[in-house]
Amino acid sequence: MMGTLSFLVNGAMCCCVVADGLMVRVTPEGREQALSEPYVRPMKMGGRPMSTFVLVDTKGIESDVALAKWIGRGVIVAAEKTRRRASKR
Repeated sequence: MMGTLSFLVNGAMCCCVVADGLMVRVTPEGREQALSEPYVRPMKMGGRPMSTFVLVDTKGIESDVALAKWIGRGVIVAAEKTRRRASKR
C-alpha cells in the first residue's frame, strides 16, 4: 500500500515507517487525543487527512519506550478492527 515498511495485525495495518516518522493507526474517537500529544500531527494521504491514522514525527519515537508505546497503540487498534471484521462474518 505505502511502498515502505508496514506492520500488520491479522491483515490490518497497525503502523508504517514513513520518511518523517511513524504512521500509527488510531480510532476515530481517539484521534483528537493522539493529536494533542507532542510530535503528533494528522496523517494526510493525497492532501486529505486520514481519520484513522496519525503521524508521529521522529522526535516522538526517539526512545525505545516512546516507540513501543506508539506501536502498542497501533497494534491494539488494528487487532480490534480485525475482531470486529471477523464478528460480522
